[in-house]
Amino acid sequence: MLILAPLFAARMVKPIRALQDGAREIERGNFAGRVAIKTDDELEELGESFNHMAAGLKQLQELKNEFTFIAAHELRTPVTAIKGFLSMVFEGDAGAISEKLKQYLDPVRQANDRLIQLVNDILEIARSEAGRLKVEVSPTDMEKCVRDILIELKPLADEKKISLQYEAMPDIPQVLADELRLKEIITNFVSNAIKYNNEGGWVKISHELKDNILVTSVADNGFGMSREEQKKVFEKFFRSDAAKIKSIQGTGLGLFITKELVEKMGGKVWFSSEEGQGTTFNFSLRIAS
Repeated sequence: MLILAPLFAARMVKPIRALQDGAREIERGNFAGRVAIKTDDELEELGESFNHMAAGLKQLQELKNEFTFIAAHELRTPVTAIKGFLSMVFEGDAGAISEKLKQYLDPVRQANDRLIQLVNDILEIARSEAGRLKVEVSPTDMEKCVRDILIELKPLADEKKISLQYEAMPDIPQVLADELRLKEIITNFVSNAIKYNNEGGWVKISHELKDNILVTSVADNGFGMSREEQKKVFEKFFRSDAAKIKSIQGTGLGLFITKELVEKMGGKVWFSSEEGQGTTFNFSLRIAS
């Protein structure tokens, strides 16, 4: 009995651990994995039932992604049309409008802009989860992308009297990136650094070469994040306490999408933050040879 007991225990433990590993993969959102249990008993039947469950969950996930993609895609057309007609009204194409009417229409325009951003973010999430997020990598001028975005975001920074500083290193090499997506990434990091900052603060963009990798950093001296918030920063729909208290507009999807885009281009994203002191986001991209 003493000799056989460990053998029986090992025979039981191995399939149970396989089920535990499979359950962890499902918890992470990976429904493609399967467990292989060959014991010719109830444990094997349990393994087969587990695999059937995983297949069902995978099918439900695909249906959910497809529905989200179609819904967001269909929503984008009407909200874009609303934006177009509102712009025409404000520009006077339908005749002069009074100041009082402008006061009523301006909140409508702002709400529509937020709705467009939400729809676009949800569409990007759906594309990513359905494997449709397209990234075409080619040699890209990082410095030009940064300077273009700083020009676009200067009015936002000026509103809060925030200084935008670009410490461009000499002879910045081109990186392997999708130019349009790279501008999205830079826009997200810099606009967040402006929004989550105090009036009169600063935002600094800099680069560092590490072998065949270019690391770009976006630092600020803004609100920073608590340790608890830092654990959730790349989660979907995460909003910090500062965003809620100070009524900062956003969808809580930007950083999740940004991380996905950087990783699609073969890079990595990381950050450091101290509550009340500021945050630095870093992302790396390979240098174009």
